[in-house]
Amino acid sequence: MLADTPVMSFDINAGVYEVYRPDLLPVRLRGDIRQHSKGESNQQYAAVDRHNYNAVIDFMASRVMSFSRSNAKKLYDAYGIVSQSQAPESRAKVCAICHGLSAGDSYWLKPDSNHEKWKDMNVRQNHLSKILMSIALGNAAPTLEGRPRTPEFMDPGSYVRAWKRYDDGLYLLKKSTPGKNESETEVEVSNILDRFSVDHVKYLPDTFEGVNCYKRAAMV
Repeated sequence: MLADTPVMSFDINAGVYEVYRPDLLPVRLRGDIRQHSKGESNQQYAAVDRHNYNAVIDFMASRVMSFSRSNAKKLYDAYGIVSQSQAPESRAKVCAICHGLSAGDSYWLKPDSNHEKWKDMNVRQNHLSKILMSIALGNAAPTLEGRPRTPEFMDPGSYVRAWKRYDDGLYLLKKSTPGKNESETEVEVSNILDRFSVDHVKYLPDTFEGVNCYKRAAMV
């Protein structure tokens, strides 16, 4: 889905794929999903299915937070996501569990049995869990229930991070690596660019539960 617009349907197990809006496909999939043609041999049919399978799996896997990120295991463990391999199939399963929800775009995965609308799923507008923010930034490790509706899992970056809603919108909080000062450096670089009137994404200092961080607005 792109918001409430169906873009593509697929059943990976059955090898069935149908593109409704090729012009709205994610860039990674655009022009890459193949349709079956008349007169295909069994070998050709299987090759198309395998190609499409790999394309969809790779797209889903590319959205998922790296298992190697600090505190990633705490986030996965909180929801009982036990498949924590870096293999594309394992990452794609995480994407499906989390509906593929990201703060960076409006694509999401909608099971056939799901009747919810984009307004119910939009992480840029709906409530975000403070508990998940605390886990992501390293201050908690509770057990949670249900399927997560959060952008935390669909964020491939490597630094410790969490999403937080402020009065003026959604921001990404990042925390420095222990013993380093990435947060302060990002803020200072942002200030320098301000002084030279260079267009850029603004970084601001912030804290969360006593942890020094920096924040930037969500980009869509």
